[in-house]
Amino acid sequence: MGYWTRLNLIGIKIKEDRRTQFERLLKKHDRFSNKTFRYFLDEAALYTDGLLWFKSGDDDEYLPDEEGLVPAKDAKWYGSDAIAKCLKTF
Repeated sequence: MGYWTRLNLIGIKIKEDRRTQFERLLKKHDRFSNKTFRYFLDEAALYTDGLLWFKSGDDDEYLPDEEGLVPAKDAKWYGSDAIAKCLKTF
């Protein structure tokens, strides 16, 4: 069961030595059988300095920056603990 939650990606930086691997993950996310993680990767974007942000959408509360990204996204985040656990490896 999922609840509407705001997932904040403030200050989450992908390590420089793992950045290429994470970019590949973002590009090939449609191969995942886990729908929750696939949705997260579809919404996520890597900022130029390695910070993880979300792609902006029509219903976002935040105004997008010059790259069209926002620091948080409201959605039904199923398995947000699993998303956090995965991000720790990067």
